[in-house]
Amino acid sequence: MQRDEYVQGDYPQYLKDAVEAAGRNVSQQQASATNAPTRNSPMFVVMHEERYVYSSDCNENKIIGVFATVEVANSKIMEFFKKGHPDVVEEDNFVQGAEDPGLNQVTWGIDELGAVSLEYTDGGDGDFFRVDIKKQVLQN
Repeated sequence: MQRDEYVQGDYPQYLKDAVEAAGRNVSQQQASATNAPTRNSPMFVVMHEERYVYSSDCNENKIIGVFATVEVANSKIMEFFKKGHPDVVEEDNFVQGAEDPGLNQVTWGIDELGAVSLEYTDGGDGDFFRVDIKKQVLQN
């Protein structure tokens, strides 16, 4: 996948590089695995969580989409977050998951599957937003 397919907007270069590297690693692992057909291939579900401090009746968890590859799911996360929070997609607003984020910063991480997650807590109201990927195996 090309960089412009992954990243929509002004994400920091180190985040772009990490997402691209995760995609390459997943692709390499899939290519080196045996090509034996499996009945229950995993699907990657992109989830969005919203928690509001002053309007708890508006809290929600919703599915953004279900994708066959983690690379496409990562791309959707980056696109969705940019559209929902364009003002926080700035160079200095991102910290890696193990670090202690401040308000108005985005915590990002990439798990062992190569799946990206982004979390943001608004400094004004303390509202919380998270976009992440859940791996699911569909049964016939």
